Amino acid sequence: MGTFLPVVTSPLLTTRFVNVLHWAAELHARQVRETHDIPFVSHLLAVAALTVEKGAILLPAELLEDAAIVALMHHSVGDIGLPLELFESISHNVQAAMQLLCQDCPSAKTEPKQAYVQRLINGTGEAAAIAQLVAAADHLDNLRFYTDQGRSLWKPNDQPFYEHFVEQVNVPSAWAEEMELLLERLRQPVRSRTGAGVI
Repeated sequence: MGTFLPVVTSPLLTTRFVNVLHWAAELHARQVRETHDIPFVSHLLAVAALTVEKGAILLPAELLEDAAIVALMHHSVGDIGLPLELFESISHNVQAAMQLLCQDCPSAKTEPKQAYVQRLINGTGEAAAIAQLVAAADHLDNLRFYTDQGRSLWKPNDQPFYEHFVEQVNVPSAWAEEMELLLERLRQPVRSRTGAGVI
């Protein structure tokens, strides 16, 4: 059977990625998003997809798989409690990016969110490029979720943090524009379908 898609000599995402995808699905198998019983792994897949698509343009080819792996695992330290040392066996860049994203991460409530942003900004080298891209994809998917399905769960007090993130972190321009639009929508009151008022 023929194919209408271009092909490359070697896979850009190898069995290493496939193995981590399976691992992430198992780790988060019983977790759901905050509403509607949406499997939480959907968020990890969305962040990985955003990261791969944008990373293929912005990152060196040799970093793409590491970035995809970090995207899949970015909640595994702060939420699951995996030790960072586990990721050294995957690659140094994966471990270093995970440390930027997850050590004392905001979900652990051990540091101000602004300090998390500052750590991303202060990071250097390949791991920092991966961490900033994954963080941007993570926050974009979160805003999409809150705008589309989790509006009742949106905390207005989080608005300054997201605005600060977009302003300070190296967010791809198209994503930054979308995030600003989503934040503007979240500032507006939720109205009933009949337009009768705020619900």
